[in-house]
Amino acid sequence: MEHKIFKADAVAIDDKGHINFRFAKLGVVDHDGDIIMPGAFQAGKTVLLSSWNHGSWREGGNNLPIGKGVIFEKEGYATFDGDFNLATETGRDHYETVKFNAGIQEYSFGFDILEKSSSINPETKQENRVLVKLDTFETSPVLLGAGIETGTNSIKSIGAESREYKDHAQMILDACSDFVKRSQSIADLRQEKGKEPASEKNRDGLKAIASELTKAAGELTRLATSGSEAEVKAMNAEAAALLAQIESNQAVRS
Repeated sequence: MEHKIFKADAVAIDDKGHINFRFAKLGVVDHDGDIIMPGAFQAGKTVLLSSWNHGSWREGGNNLPIGKGVIFEKEGYATFDGDFNLATETGRDHYETVKFNAGIQEYSFGFDILEKSSSINPETKQENRVLVKLDTFETSPVLLGAGIETGTNSIKSIGAESREYKDHAQMILDACSDFVKRSQSIADLRQEKGKEPASEKNRDGLKAIASELTKAAGELTRLATSGSEAEVKAMNAEAAALLAQIESNQAVRS
């Protein structure tokens, strides 16, 4: 497993418990000479928030994790969105430390490389490692960073209801889009290897998600419209298009 460390920039903090931070900038040469490509991260994956300086996983590390969250890509950055475990003393201590240091706080993440390549900078003639696909295991607050433009976006109270409604809505939209893209990517990779687009276990999971999305689409359509038949038809068409995207990768089967 490898790790990368990124330096913080702008910060916004509100309440306690929930945290959102950038931990990698995509498509640029970082201070290790690597380029992390857009799409390298497994969007929607739940990962642990390690104690200070990767204390929960590094060799000899025996500290409990301090929280957990979901990773995704947004606006050119890899982002972590999750919660500190404030039911533990170490979780509360880490939260207070990160909140106090938010303006200069730095972050790191641990990962394995699933796919990589290389490129040559025509001006400097420097060879850069290009990280195409990564398997990220954890993120962690750290003391000293060497990366580019990461930092705490917000620290809020636990629970989605504490987020701005429009931000929560955008997060859901991004997550749905990222999940569809990830499902299609997995299906493509499996087909290249001569396998079925999805395992039986994943097909069952996708069918359950598709069913819930169908129910949610109907309820959200009811809430979002004021009885206009045209609006209802338009929103139903959008929901059907999203469901069709999931089904089109042949991972959802009856």
